[in-house]
Parts: sequence; structure tokens; C-alpha cells
Amino acid sequence: MKIVGKDQSKLSGRCGRSMYAAYYKDKDITILKSKPRSIRKKNKNNERERTMRRFSKISQFTKERKWQLIYPIWRYYPNKNISGHHRFMSMNNKAFDKEGNLAYPENLILTFGILPQNNKTRVSINTKTQTVNIEWEYSLRNARTYDTNQLGYIHLHSKKIYNPVYTDIKRISKHAVITLQNEILAGDYLFVFFYKPKSLIDAETPEFSTSEAYQL
Repeated sequence: MKIVGKDQSKLSGRCGRSMYAAYYKDKDITILKSKPRSIRKKNKNNERERTMRRFSKISQFTKERKWQLIYPIWRYYPNKNISGHHRFMSMNNKAFDKEGNLAYPENLILTFGILPQNNKTRVSINTKTQTVNIEWEYSLRNARTYDTNQLGYIHLHSKKIYNPVYTDIKRISKHAVITLQNEILAGDYLFVFFYKPKSLIDAETPEFSTSEAYQL
């Protein structure tokens, strides 16, 4: 609070927590006004709006993959309180930036299930033939149970996610050479997983492993 005016009899400035005095020199009057709502509350509203926009964009990203990933894979693994759509969003939250854009594709999880992943998977590219070499160690407990699991993969090419490819290469082979549909570009990713082939036809719940991302 300051004392202003020619005769030093006017007040100007904050007066307590919720009021302030404003001295208008041209009218020679002092008016008490309510303190404006805090900037913090305004920032909080902006943060809420940003969060809602981000949620909306990630939800749209998920909807666009309904028939590609959600319906054939993720819908089989909901718990009592969450759908396949929202499970996909929850598990892939770290792949998106503050604005809801796909910024960290290495954090994407495109398949999800009860089958185990392999140990020490290695992915390399033959640039001359545009083929991808995939090797893995196979030292799982009860290994014979998973011998006939087969390799699947999904190519993220130029920020576009292509449909899953289901090969007939068995887990026990420990090695695969695949040719991708599109030319491999910098920033592309390959998501590797295993699936139980018979489960896609006969079982009520198809069986997959959780995908692992490899930058090409």
C-alpha cells in the first residue's frame, strides 16, 4: 500500500488479501476494487484444457486402430473396469508428448498378451537387400510349451503403423529374415511379437506376447 496525491492523503495498492485501492489522479478519487482471480487459477484452467486436448488426440489415435489392433488383439484383455480401447491408451501414454502427438514411438506397445517375450532379441538391417534379420535366444522355462509360437511383426514406416504380419516362423528357430513391404527409412521401427497360431482360429482368446520395439 502506498500514500499518493499532492497532499499525501490518497491510498494506492493492495489492501489485504482480497481488495486493493486504485487512485485515479485525473478524478482525484480512490476506489476500492476486488482483487482479480489469481493467475494460478487461470493457468490451472489452461492446464485442464491442454490435458483434455491431449486425451482427445490419443483417443482418436486409438480409434483409428480399432480394426487393426484393438478389435483383434486388445479387446480380449480388458479387466473389469477398463476396455481394450482404454487399456491401449493407458499403456501407450508415454509414447505421446504434452500435446498428444506421437513423439516417442519406442514406447509404443502394439500387441499385448500372456505369452512370454524372448531373451536378448537382436534386429539388424541388410541395406543392400532391404531385409531385416531378427535373432533371439530361446531359454524360457517350460520352453516346449512355446516351441510352436510363431513370429509376428508390425512396421512403423514414415510415422504410419502398418497392419500386423503373421509369419510361420516358429519361436524355436531362433532366427528370421523378413522383407518389409516398404523401403526402410530413418526413424522407422519394427515391433516384434509372438503369437499362438491355433488360438487365432479356435480359441476364444487369441494369445500374443507383448510387442518389443526396435529402431531400424
